[in-house]
Parts: sequence; structure tokens; C-alpha cells
Amino acid sequence: MTINSSIENRGTTLMTPTVRTESINLRRVAIMVDWENMEVPRRKGEIGNLKQKQLIRIISQYGNARGVVSVATAVAGFRERDERAMWLLNVHGIVPQITMNKKVNGQIQPNAADIHLVVEAVSALMKDPSITDFILFSGDGGFLPLLRLLRSQGKKVTIVGPTADSISAHLKREADNWTTIAELIGYNKEEE
Repeated sequence: MTINSSIENRGTTLMTPTVRTESINLRRVAIMVDWENMEVPRRKGEIGNLKQKQLIRIISQYGNARGVVSVATAVAGFRERDERAMWLLNVHGIVPQITMNKKVNGQIQPNAADIHLVVEAVSALMKDPSITDFILFSGDGGFLPLLRLLRSQGKKVTIVGPTADSISAHLKREADNWTTIAELIGYNKEEE
């Protein structure tokens, strides 16, 4: 609090406190995670010897460092074996959304979680117009229409993929920013 003015009142000078307000640019963030797009490369060792808990912590910390997280969702066809991952996501403030995968001719339909993630992102966009930034944890080029929609609504979109090679060139070109989990942890595959 600073005192920056005085008032003359019948011969008495009164000091009036004035709070100096500075424009604080608080960003409101939505974290959208294509879980399989992040978890499969981690399991395969494509981003070093990263543990699942570390990956989830990195996702959470990255979002929190960008602003106030309004919504955080991870979408996948979670199964019983993924119970620990779902618990860890919840602990870090990321709500796991279970996609019901459909089998056609014995094969699981691959894009069910992607469609679910688009619905979650559009829902967040409609429910909370104060969200300024969307962070999409995926490198899947199929999310290009979502990226374009979000940007057309004045939202800043950051793409975070497991590695640079795993991010679609279209997403890299059209996103406001992009980075990788490998970069965030300082992992360089060539140094192994």
C-alpha cells in the first residue's frame, strides 16, 4: 500500500491510502491430454527412462506454470491395468476420462479417444470462455481442426508431444508454441 495523495479538510491534511494496482496478466489454462499418445512412447523408452509418475508430474507442472488451471483432462481407453495411472492423474489434478473403445471385426477403433478429447476441449471452450490457453499433450495431426477452432476463438494453443518427431508438422506450423516432454526433461536420444 502506498500513500500518494492528501486531502485538505478544514485546515487538516488527511493522508488517504491508495492501493496501487498493477495489471496482473493471469492466464487461465485448459490441459488436454491424449494419454495413449504420451504413455506409449514413455513405455517404449522413446523419452528416456521416464517413470509414469514423472510424466504425470511434468504434465501437471507445465500447465500450472502457464497459469491457473481451469480444467485438466486425460482421455484414453483406460483399463483395469491402468488403475494406478488413473489414480496418479487424479492426485495431480488431471481428471482421467474413460473412452469406451469399440471393436470392429476384432480390432479396436483407434480414434475413439481422439474424438472424446475434441469433445472435452470444445466443452471446456463453451463452458468457460475465460480460458485463455489450451495445452494439448499430443502430437497427433488429427487434432489440427481442433487447434484451428481454438485459435479462431482467440485462444492460445501450445502443443506438447513426447518427442519432436512425434509432433505433426501441421501442428508445429499452426500452434502458437510447441515443445516436447523430451525437451522439458532435457533428454537427448543421441547422447545415449
